[in-house]
Amino acid sequence: MRLRVNSWIVVCFFRRLPGCEKRNESKSGAISDLQVGEENEEETTRRKKRKDKKPFCGCRRQWLEPAHVCETHSRSRRRRRFLSPSAGAQSSSATPVASPSPSPSPAPLRVTKEMLRGAEQLFGIELTDSQKQMALQNANSNLERYETLRKMNVPLDTEPATSFHPALPGKRFNVKAVTFKLGKIERLNFKTVEDLAFATVPQLADLMRNRKISSLDLTKMYLARLKRYGPKLNCTVTLTEELALVQSAEADREIKQGKYRGPLHGIPWGAKDLFATKGIRTTWGAEPYREQVIDYDATMVSRLQNAGAVLVAKLSMGALAQGGRWFGGMTRNPWQVEEERTGSSGSSAGPASATAAGLVGFSIGTETLGSIVSPSSRCGVVGYGRLTVVLVVLAPWDSVGRWTRSALSAAALRIAPQHCMPPMDQMKKISQ
Repeated sequence: MRLRVNSWIVVCFFRRLPGCEKRNESKSGAISDLQVGEENEEETTRRKKRKDKKPFCGCRRQWLEPAHVCETHSRSRRRRRFLSPSAGAQSSSATPVASPSPSPSPAPLRVTKEMLRGAEQLFGIELTDSQKQMALQNANSNLERYETLRKMNVPLDTEPATSFHPALPGKRFNVKAVTFKLGKIERLNFKTVEDLAFATVPQLADLMRNRKISSLDLTKMYLARLKRYGPKLNCTVTLTEELALVQSAEADREIKQGKYRGPLHGIPWGAKDLFATKGIRTTWGAEPYREQVIDYDATMVSRLQNAGAVLVAKLSMGALAQGGRWFGGMTRNPWQVEEERTGSSGSSAGPASATAAGLVGFSIGTETLGSIVSPSSRCGVVGYGRLTVVLVVLAPWDSVGRWTRSALSAAALRIAPQHCMPPMDQMKKISQ
């Protein structure tokens, strides 16, 4: 009974399809809805053996001539014929379709497996073939990205975004100026200027302000020591003798006229060869840049020049601010001159070595991660950061610091350059 009811439901469903004729037709061929049921075995066998392949209409439950097939099953037959593989082949042969253009052959890899083998030996690792295959794609992609970045023109004086100032332009805060005064200074008894080679900055400043010594004599003494001991310590890249003599003579003239600028006025100093100096080589300690000359001064160089300090030398640094070895060799520790494995440490190797050996009154360098602390501990001098300045060149986010032979000297350097900023028009010119 259930089968008959289900069959009756199916028949009712087909009756509602568009194009199907009603079920109660003439006695000649149509069958009644209630007589639809299971087909007997004879009819099933006869249908399977039928050779004429006349269409069978499910609506009428009988074999019909093609002309008498209802519209619904005509559409169904066309759809089946369209989806069949043979029909697709016939259709494609009847209507030619343009074949897709061949895909371009992949470009040859610029970084090859042979190159990766060399990198493995360099880093002391060993990769499997599958790992090399995985690394090749990334290596070539990264090479393209690096080349794209290098095509971007970023001036050397571009500052990184290391600070945020939420105040509106022109906003002024009630900040009182901090005054700095040196305490009581121990007077030095000396017979020659050479005796002052290891004097502290406050001691030299006191003698300079009271005109007990001249900046020119002090500068010549330090230049002579740089020529004598600099090659042994390998701490000097460029002597700025001509500039130093001009600056020291100018300092003596101003002090004589009563225009004393402060505790750094007339004091000879040395700069880590990371700082840009206009018209003077800035090598960064690296062979490719040993003849590089930059056409402006770093901010700290300008500040010290405005404070009246005298630049006597560009001092060595580890190549590209790494370690103590530069293109001239390893910078030596004045306390262990023969030791060349570590030397004076780095990367601010030259400033620490020259200050400890009494080749400059003080020196300036930088630190990212230990470049002040490590050379200071190796050479036994006072190394102190941080001076926040711009336009260092190469690593503008470094902390700028100084090397002296006493903590009081470091304090004098902490305050003096802050009051010697270049004029705004000069700063704009530098930053352009």
